[in-house]
Amino acid sequence: MSTAAFLTPLVINTVIAVVATAVFCFLRPKHPIIYEPRVYMLEKNTVQSVPKGVLDWVKVVLNTSDDTFYEKAGLDALSYTLFFRTAFKLFLIILPLALIVLLPVHATGDNGQSGLDQTLLSNVQEKSHRMWAHIILAYVFSLVALHLLREALGTWRHYRVRFMTQAQPFNLSTLVMDVPEHRRDPKKVLDRFHAMYPNISETMLARDTSKLEKAVTERNQVCYSAGRNPTSLPCPLNKNRLCLGGGFFFLFSSSFAT
Repeated sequence: MSTAAFLTPLVINTVIAVVATAVFCFLRPKHPIIYEPRVYMLEKNTVQSVPKGVLDWVKVVLNTSDDTFYEKAGLDALSYTLFFRTAFKLFLIILPLALIVLLPVHATGDNGQSGLDQTLLSNVQEKSHRMWAHIILAYVFSLVALHLLREALGTWRHYRVRFMTQAQPFNLSTLVMDVPEHRRDPKKVLDRFHAMYPNISETMLARDTSKLEKAVTERNQVCYSAGRNPTSLPCPLNKNRLCLGGGFFFLFSSSFAT
């Protein structure tokens, strides 16, 4: 591989990364509906806004705890963060070792390579004692990777158990379909099923909201184009205009005893 063949994509990718990051830093504080939708949409201060500085978001991301990620963004966001954090730690350890140990071993080899090929394993002759550097570092890298994975999976397991044991409606709910129309009174349904499952705390009638969702989408588009927050506008809901479905959601105050 020639030096030019290596430097050309490196320079192009570096420029693209710098431009993309600069565009993000410039647009983020100007378009919160895109980059901070939860902060923009929620009226209460349940989600803290990131400072408007160009690079202030970097400090916030690095200093945000796992508990905050879990409570504000959920388990999926925390899993995503753990994956990239583990990968970053792994390569942060591997890169210096590779540069300090493997690069000199390859560069001082005597297999007749030239240019950037001198930095590759192909510049080391077969059955050379220099191969021990690769064998030893292969074990080192594997042990480091296993340790980091064990640490990350331990953290994920802790929050996964916490997620599954929380008495939240989305964890302890079930859907009953095809309830006859003359029996869809929520109170009567609750009384009937409560006799069989005493830990039911609430019932919600499932409704076909496709028409309502279309109207809300159109309203939001008008609000966004006018620079208004849709949640700040009054929105009276006429439940009689919604098409009733044949199902009920049941929320349980505790898990089932199997």
